[in-house]
Parts: sequence; C-alpha cells; structure tokens
Amino acid sequence: MEDKKTRFDAFLAAIRLATSTRNVDVILPVLNNADDFLERVESWQLDQQQIRTLYRAVLDALRQRTNSAQTHAWTVRYLSRFAAGDESSVPDAAASALDAIRSPDLFQFDALLDLPAIQALTKHPNHSRLHQLLQIFVRESFDAYSKFAAANADFFSSNGLDQEQTARKMRILSLATLAAGGHEVTFAALAAALHVPETEVEEWVVAAISEGVVAAKIDQLRGVVVISRSLQRVFTQDQWRLLAANLSGWRAHLKGILGTLQDVRSQAKAQVQTQIKSAQAAPQTVP
Repeated sequence: MEDKKTRFDAFLAAIRLATSTRNVDVILPVLNNADDFLERVESWQLDQQQIRTLYRAVLDALRQRTNSAQTHAWTVRYLSRFAAGDESSVPDAAASALDAIRSPDLFQFDALLDLPAIQALTKHPNHSRLHQLLQIFVRESFDAYSKFAAANADFFSSNGLDQEQTARKMRILSLATLAAGGHEVTFAALAAALHVPETEVEEWVVAAISEGVVAAKIDQLRGVVVISRSLQRVFTQDQWRLLAANLSGWRAHLKGILGTLQDVRSQAKAQVQTQIKSAQAAPQTVP
C-alpha cells in the first residue's frame, strides 16, 4: 500500500513540476496514451479525492497545450468524479463550461451536459445563464444564440467571452446541424439559418470545411452546398442506433465482398488445376 502511495505522490509531483516550469512536453508521452495511464491509476487503488487531485493536475498541465480535444476529454474524466449535490464541483464546472464555449476548435462537447457537476450549475444564480448558453452551443441554432446575446449583453464581457468569436463558432455549429439534415442545402436556407447575406454563405461553408466540421462541395451554378459528411453535435440514442445500423450494413457488405472474392479465388484455383491436369494428360511429342 505504501508503495502505491509513493508512486502516486511521485507522479503527482512530477506533473506539477512539469506544469510549474512549463515543461509539459516531458510528461506528454505518458498522458497521450490515456488508456495505459488510466490502467496504471486503477492499479494504485486511489480514493476518490486522490483521483480528483491527479486528474486536476493533468488538466492544469494540458491547458498549457493547444489540443482542445485532449483537454476536453480529461475535463470530462475529471468532472465525472463529482457526484450530484457536491458543491465543491461548481467552480471547476463553470470554468470547464466557459472553456468549451470559448475554445475555437472544439465543436463537440455534448458529454458535458450529462455530468451532474455541469447540471448543478442550473441551481446557482451566478451560473444558470452559463448553463443555458452551454445548452445552446451543444444543441441549438444560431437563432437561439442571437436571442440569448441580445438579452444578456453583459454576460459575455463579465465572463471573458468574445462575442465575435462565439458568434463565429455558433454559426459553424448551426451550419453543421443544417448540413446533417440533407445531402444538399441551398444558399438561401444557410443564409437564413446563419443570419448572413447569401453572398457570405460560401465563406462560412469554407470555414466549416477548414475546421473539419463538414465535408462538402459548393455548387455555385445551382446555389447549393452538396454535403458528404457533417459533424453530429449531439450523440443521442438515435445516433447510436443509426451508427450501429450503418456498421451492421457495412459489415454485411464487406462480408458479401469477401465471399465473392473467395468464390473467384476458388474458381481460379480450380481452373489452374484443370489446366495442369490437362497439360499432364496431353501426349508428349518428341521432336
């Protein structure tokens, strides 16, 4: 037991030292392999408070980096360690919600809304509007964002949020939702959803493509955007069922292709054997 505590203390000290001296690169190889790291932590048999302390140290380290997806994954792990009704989670939950909204390259963070620590923000007068805005960024449209911004102009400045940056991110998210609804979306529909002139639609589509939120082609002659892939902002049970159905379909299709290839291989093998037998049976002529 003492050995496990020693390992925990030493590893925690190493993370904090790397963070304080801004040498996070030294410990990144360990943190980048999350599965191995979590397996190691599990073997130490830490209590809940120790796990929180360790995860918080990891977060402090990762926040020095620019990988928003990795930092967000550890944020979810950290906040998931707080049970419903634990008031100590509120400051970290509020900070994490703001980070998710503020991050310019994080577009999928619906997992936050399922956490009791985040849900608890609705019960705090100082954070209920933050929870409302987080919901808008996870699930809703630019229209909802626009109404919130108009009614809560003071909220952005008081929480260190740049309205121009948040509006840009919300437009890209709204575009993703609209793109998920069909293979083709007209310029007019996009302009209405994003609250922009039709002349600016192409600019926003290009921005969404560059962020990896959609894969699409712009058909200027027809005034439509042809969608081949779009980010799922929220992964509900319906999305999981759809993914499972698609995977089953792909599996069946690949199984059919494999069966066809095996048949072709068997036929080719049989033909070669027939040709060999025919050659062996043919009378030999002496020159």
